[in-house]
Amino acid sequence: MEKPKNNGITVDAVAQRIGSIVGVIIAVGVLWKSAQEISPHLTLWIIWFLLFYIVILRGGTSDTSTAVARHKKYFLIVFGLSAFALGVYQIIDYKSETQWNEKVEGLEKKLAGLKWITYEPIDMDPHNKYYGNKDKIKKDLKLLSEAGFTGIITFSSNGALSIVPEVAKSEDVRFEGVVMGVIDITSEDELQNAISAKDKVDGYCVGHMFTDYPYGQSEEISALRRVRAATGRPVTTTLRPNGYIVYPQIAKFIDWFFP
Repeated sequence: MEKPKNNGITVDAVAQRIGSIVGVIIAVGVLWKSAQEISPHLTLWIIWFLLFYIVILRGGTSDTSTAVARHKKYFLIVFGLSAFALGVYQIIDYKSETQWNEKVEGLEKKLAGLKWITYEPIDMDPHNKYYGNKDKIKKDLKLLSEAGFTGIITFSSNGALSIVPEVAKSEDVRFEGVVMGVIDITSEDELQNAISAKDKVDGYCVGHMFTDYPYGQSEEISALRRVRAATGRPVTTTLRPNGYIVYPQIAKFIDWFFP
């Protein structure tokens, strides 16, 4: 008895295509890290192109099934819309990256051109959680400004140190650059103090010598990403020279190397 012809997609054909797609995804996954470094959307472009190749180009033209033809038509529409969306994302990414690079370059010019000094109140006592007071800080910063310094760097944002950026860029003091520090990246209060001062800050040093404290690389990276996202300002940290050898991932999350 002759078997009826099956004009639809067979189970074997579906399994074969699923296997091909899974293979493609695995292959792309292996290259994911390298592709992400080039562009966050490059991997999606590759996946869509390969799916297009498997389903459309490898599908051939011999199968005239209406269902298959409709399936290919819908796939082409989805592929086209997705390609358009990815193109838009690429343009947005390019503009965002350009704007960000301009911010970093602006800070680098200040770092190279201004006269910088690190600051903390002489009577500061972090063990007793005393970080000076506004009047003392204002007096200190005014003296430093009159001495010819034009950029100020802090190691912490605790207590009264949180007002340093505002005071430094006030009309009475007139510092041109401020790099604000965060000494304890696990302190929610200190992180919030630093983020709240963003309008007067040119860049952040998050986790000064973080290897001296009881937290690791993952916490440091998380804090760097959080401060950058919340403030829109360049971020960095400080490490001893061999620190970047021990923790090479850190270099991918900072915008400049800070001594």
